[in-house]
Amino acid sequence: MPWDLQPVGLEFLETAPYRHTTTEVVHRPAEAIFAAIAEDPAGWGAWYPGFSHQGRYLTPPPHGVGAVREVVMLGVRFREEVLAWETPSRWAFCVNQAALPFANAFAEDYRVAPQGDRSVVQWTLALDPRGPLRVATPLMGEVLPHLFRRAMSNLSRRLG
Repeated sequence: MPWDLQPVGLEFLETAPYRHTTTEVVHRPAEAIFAAIAEDPAGWGAWYPGFSHQGRYLTPPPHGVGAVREVVMLGVRFREEVLAWETPSRWAFCVNQAALPFANAFAEDYRVAPQGDRSVVQWTLALDPRGPLRVATPLMGEVLPHLFRRAMSNLSRRLG
């Protein structure tokens, strides 16, 4: 993987040059949603658009803060480090390496809050874009909510 991104911590989720947060209701329990998001990187290929089934943790279990995983999205390989692991309510990561130089720094945060027989999932993407992605960030606010809505709908069906 040729491109190293800047290492970031949880504070980057608040200070990144570009941030986007969206929320979806998922009609499944928080524990099941958290397990799919945090514990099964290969499973993302079944519910998150663009992901392959090649996801895996590179560090041995038990996984938690500091664990490293590798995923492939849209044909691009990413190496990520877990920044938060709070079962079943929060999972966050940053990208440490990518096969393409799309950003200087990148992180995501998933928060899951139970509400009766359903859960509210809040997703935050934090980015310091570079190159062509810098120009495309205004469009991301239009695309990202649709992408996340589709992912959560797919996840709900998968967990059904």
